[in-house]
Amino acid sequence: LQAVTFSHACLGDEAHYRKFFGCDVHFNADENSILFPGKWLDEKLIDGDESLADLMTAQAKSLISNYSAELNIENTLRAKLFRLLPDDLPELEAMAESQQMSARQLRYLLNEKGLNYRKIVDDVRKDVASYLLLDGHFSIGEIAGFCGFLEQSSFNRAFKRWWECSPSDYLAKRVK
Repeated sequence: LQAVTFSHACLGDEAHYRKFFGCDVHFNADENSILFPGKWLDEKLIDGDESLADLMTAQAKSLISNYSAELNIENTLRAKLFRLLPDDLPELEAMAESQQMSARQLRYLLNEKGLNYRKIVDDVRKDVASYLLLDGHFSIGEIAGFCGFLEQSSFNRAFKRWWECSPSDYLAKRVK
């Protein structure tokens, strides 16, 4: 592990957490996370159980085939918005049409869950900006453009609203 972050305050001895996880541990962070080397995702599981994997895959396929977008409209919208970046993100009416429903129906479904389309769009941009910034392969200007901002200054203002700090300060706090 490279680091572990918790959004809550330390509930004991920080050294105990560092020893337990074997890496840096940060508290009062923006989110809970575990940072690990990407190559770990390529490792073959030694104790992998193929019959259990087959069973889980069959269960997942069953759930997907019975999936109703209305039941999880937030994730459906987030996934679609993410795929559309860096192009202009659609207004609610166009998104509703792409989901084969009326704007009124989409608004109703979101309101039922206490959600707002503009907030979902903003959250997708925030998540993408954070991910790309931490990735370290893109300039702030490139990230701004990818997130749909025409000017870096607009992106910087949005970033400060999202994280209460500049992109460079965010990066400095997150990567140590």
